Amino acid sequence: MPRYITQKIGLALFSIGLIVTVLTATYALYLYLSSPADDEIIITTSSAYDSLSPSQSGNNSLYPGNQLPVRQWSDPRGTFPLNQLSGGPFVPLSSIKQPIIHGLQGRALEIQIPQLNLQASIVELALSNLGSSLEYETPKFTVGHIPATPNPGSKGSGWYFGHLDNPVGGEGNVFSQLPKIAELLRTGDEVHILLSTENDEYLYSAYKTDLLPENELQITNSLRSEVVLVTCFPRLTYEKRFLVHAELIGVRSKT
Repeated sequence: MPRYITQKIGLALFSIGLIVTVLTATYALYLYLSSPADDEIIITTSSAYDSLSPSQSGNNSLYPGNQLPVRQWSDPRGTFPLNQLSGGPFVPLSSIKQPIIHGLQGRALEIQIPQLNLQASIVELALSNLGSSLEYETPKFTVGHIPATPNPGSKGSGWYFGHLDNPVGGEGNVFSQLPKIAELLRTGDEVHILLSTENDEYLYSAYKTDLLPENELQITNSLRSEVVLVTCFPRLTYEKRFLVHAELIGVRSKT
């Protein structure tokens, strides 16, 4: 075979190999870029009961494993007792068909979240005049309630704000532990929130969290009796807002 033909065949084979290599690398790069990031964190959580539900058994009525956090399966009696909140038992309440309660009558005076060892007073938020607009001012060292939103036990969403931390302004860190609720819910823990009024105490159960850019935060309402707790996130930049949503489940009288 003449030498020039051999050279042409070799060049053609090399070109074909190069094209195949480029196409393979391009496809691999496409798969890498189109796949979700491994370190993506989704803060919004919900119950994991569906994915953890075991087959039915005769012992389900004693210690239903699908209703316990994984870390408590070895010690089902070590679950969080409501008697950790001192006082009498709570009367179960539905989060629907509750009356609407606004104003100073029945307003929240104190909040407790036992899982976070949080106990703080609540004040009604005041409006600050920014010249071109009005804005609610988050209070120092305490939790603030937006007066235009419902009071505890009422139909609708009551909104409560508190500082994550404020090392420069020295305005406290009443909600410094609030972001931990996302992990507690993710692992199946129940998180209880207690709001106290002058005469009654209302028990709420957290069911999800959200993380939003600051400019996307909107005060919304609900057809159920709920509360929304809000703080800044993350530390140092405070560019987002971390929200905890909780639903009314019980009430007890303080008298």
